[in-house]
Amino acid sequence: MQCIHYTATPWQPAPIAVANSQHSKPVGGLWASPVDSAWGWADWCRDQDFRLERLAVGIQLEISLDRAIVINSREDLGQLDWAGDYPDWESMAGRGVDVVYLTLDGLRSTASPMLGIREQLYGWDCESLVVLNLRAIGETP
Repeated sequence: MQCIHYTATPWQPAPIAVANSQHSKPVGGLWASPVDSAWGWADWCRDQDFRLERLAVGIQLEISLDRAIVINSREDLGQLDWAGDYPDWESMAGRGVDVVYLTLDGLRSTASPMLGIREQLYGWDCESLVVLNLRAIGETP
């Protein structure tokens, strides 16, 4: 899948570290949105006037979904490993999950703070994916 990662400075491949947090997002990982997304990271940042300087460099990456968890609905959250009430990112990375991808449909069904803690990915503000293992990133065209 063609994705775009934004950064304020040029990015070079390096080992990706992830750690658990008391939140629906990991500490670390490499974040990107599909190039053809109708509501990706750049759209959300511009809409919210959020850290626009970090959109300075857009790097297109080919990201493999071969070892991905794809979240299209609330029910798909059952594919995640959990540490208490929060996703266990360290466990997923350790067992070979390379990517967690929240589709636009997944965003619509899991983005409410009114849902139970294990029914939501509140704070994932747009269609996006987090890369947990560098091997998911292939050659760019």
